[in-house]
Amino acid sequence: MQKTKRLLWPVLLCVMVNEAFALPLSPKAVPPPDTKINITTATVQKGRFEQECSDIFTPKQTNCVCVANITRPVISGLSDENAQRDLNNQFFTFAHDGSLCEGAPKKGHSPLKLSTGINQSKTQANYRIDINNAHFLVISQTADAFFVGAAHGMHSEESYIINTQTGQRLSPQAIFGEHLDEVNAHIYHYLKNNKSLVLFDEIVEEQKNRFLTAQMCNGCSLFVTPAGIKATFGEYSIGPYGAGQIDVLIPPKFVVFKPLREWLMTHSKPLAKT
Repeated sequence: MQKTKRLLWPVLLCVMVNEAFALPLSPKAVPPPDTKINITTATVQKGRFEQECSDIFTPKQTNCVCVANITRPVISGLSDENAQRDLNNQFFTFAHDGSLCEGAPKKGHSPLKLSTGINQSKTQANYRIDINNAHFLVISQTADAFFVGAAHGMHSEESYIINTQTGQRLSPQAIFGEHLDEVNAHIYHYLKNNKSLVLFDEIVEEQKNRFLTAQMCNGCSLFVTPAGIKATFGEYSIGPYGAGQIDVLIPPKFVVFKPLREWLMTHSKPLAKT
């Protein structure tokens, strides 16, 4: 699982534009067809908070403003209550992990002005429903955070592919079955042969045969796209921050979970050439 971490490096400031946090609002309730499954939105943190600033950046200012808009999904109606509880715990952890504002709620609307010209931290997390049918459900969470004093903001994503018949989140083993070794080889060869990528070569070699294990995607998350399953490696997981997130497309031929394979074959679209 990818995690948003707060970086407080007192050597560089980075201004993130407001558009970076303009994530779409998630629906309050979107039930998959022909099931009793329900997804609602829980607010984790929303508003403006007053917190202490670093004296290095604000020698004449003791307080800063942090603006939060963090929500998470809550799922109910799954046939497996234990799996449902685990999923909701994962949604909760992603929304809370390193992205909350600290300090007391701030009244009023005027931000505190800092001598550097940067007047507030921002943090936002949301979710979307990517696919919604009677056989499987795909929910994705997204988080963006920038805190005053950090070298840069952080972005993270996590996707959950859920078998609506069993209530279980699909593991890499359930998705790829006997092709798991082939998928790891496919990811490795893509990374090594794509010379435009900036990678941590030592980490890539260490993970050569275990980017995906039976139960998890190491440093990455699996997203369903019309072109195949996309393994998205988070910032710093296999490359420096400047490399951004690194995507590796896994062809539908490796998918063994029948409803997902059939969906991919029906909706298959090749990636646009760049």
